[in-house]
Amino acid sequence: MEGRRRAVSVRTLHRIRTIRGLIRHGERPYGRRMPNVPSPPTGHRPALGLAGERHARDHLERLGMTILEQRFRTRHGEIDIVAHDRRALVFCEVKARRARRGDAPDRTSPWISLHAGKQARVRRLATAWLAEHPDRPRTPDLRFDAIGVWIDGDGRLVRLEHVEAAF
Repeated sequence: MEGRRRAVSVRTLHRIRTIRGLIRHGERPYGRRMPNVPSPPTGHRPALGLAGERHARDHLERLGMTILEQRFRTRHGEIDIVAHDRRALVFCEVKARRARRGDAPDRTSPWISLHAGKQARVRRLATAWLAEHPDRPRTPDLRFDAIGVWIDGDGRLVRLEHVEAAF
């Protein structure tokens, strides 16, 4: 029987993947105690994301916004930047890409990964942020912005696009 695979339901596969994801990020599935799990290996992608968020933060501050929080995390995900101007509380999703010579613009577009599921997740995270921060600035509007950042190999900003009220 060695080498023979058992049929597993889709629900079971989903549970296994969820538990593996939780363990990989050091969380406890089903409330069980977990040993200290090392962080996932760092590579160029987290560094690229952090550089993109830094450029986006600088851009928002130049526009006169106050940064209330960066990298707000829950178990469901992360809001990159929460900012405030006099008119609105702004939840920003930052998408960073490496700018390479010769790439087609649509191939490197950060907007490709800002699909409907990601937009719904950011809305749920914004609700969680609002619930956790009762002392937040009161504004008449909430807004969801998207900021696309292209960075060259040396970490310098090549292009930045800011779409207000993107979703």
